[in-house]
Amino acid sequence: MLNPQIAEVAINQGIELTSEMLAELHAFLTNYLPKNGGLLINKINSYSYSFETQQKIFSVENVKHFAVFTHNRPTQLAAESLVQFRQKSINLEFFKDFNKSLHWLCQQVDCPVPDIDPNCITVQ
Repeated sequence: MLNPQIAEVAINQGIELTSEMLAELHAFLTNYLPKNGGLLINKINSYSYSFETQQKIFSVENVKHFAVFTHNRPTQLAAESLVQFRQKSINLEFFKDFNKSLHWLCQQVDCPVPDIDPNCITVQ
């Protein structure tokens, strides 16, 4: 949790995100974020998704705003391909800068920007 309204997720290198893992993440976000929460998806690592997961990735109940922080063009293209599976209209933006993604999310959920060092994430 970056603050009470925003969570960040970064998946470990080489993981296949399964529907069971996604269900656990969604349960956590539903329990700890308010109804109009924001999620910063940090694509720092390379990982894959099961087909079922791709279809449900943006369907968490409490998250209304998604910022996807991509580190390079291939990562951004891969993330953009997931957008076609969303089942409802969502507020989603892609960023190449961590701080810009965080500022945008804070504007969406109307909260102060937390003091976060984007370099503190461990790449695995």
